[in-house]
Amino acid sequence: MRKSLRREIVKCARCEARNEFYYLNDYTYGERLALFNGGKKYAYINMLEDEAYTEFVDLTKNVIGFEKIVNTDLYNIVDSIFNIACDEIEGTPVEFNGRRKCDLCGGDSFEKVVAEPESIIEVDLPEITHEKWMKYSNEEKEAKIRELIKKY
Repeated sequence: MRKSLRREIVKCARCEARNEFYYLNDYTYGERLALFNGGKKYAYINMLEDEAYTEFVDLTKNVIGFEKIVNTDLYNIVDSIFNIACDEIEGTPVEFNGRRKCDLCGGDSFEKVVAEPESIIEVDLPEITHEKWMKYSNEEKEAKIRELIKKY
């Protein structure tokens, strides 16, 4: 999917390699960038149009209610475990709460000042899919969610 994104170039605090950070428009609603490839690449999802996401939120609510889990922030939980409903991209899992990692050394600490002025660019991003997840029954999906919530 081709998207218009804000791009910042920031140096890694460890090795000083220049890394691209992408951001959606500030007025974008329901769309999100996630990381994959160990936090080095971006993928796109429109959560308002994504049936698997809507279903996942509902199933997670059911599990939380059934397990009588209190004092939870549903969307923090969903962010933490939704990657189980996402297909891998280039053989790596999608990360919704992941930190951007340096393309060269893998570090996750970057300088606070951008190395180049911010720009708007067109980027081809893979879209997050859910083919594997959609093959499971609702009971299997809830069991997978329940297993992860217990670890949460």
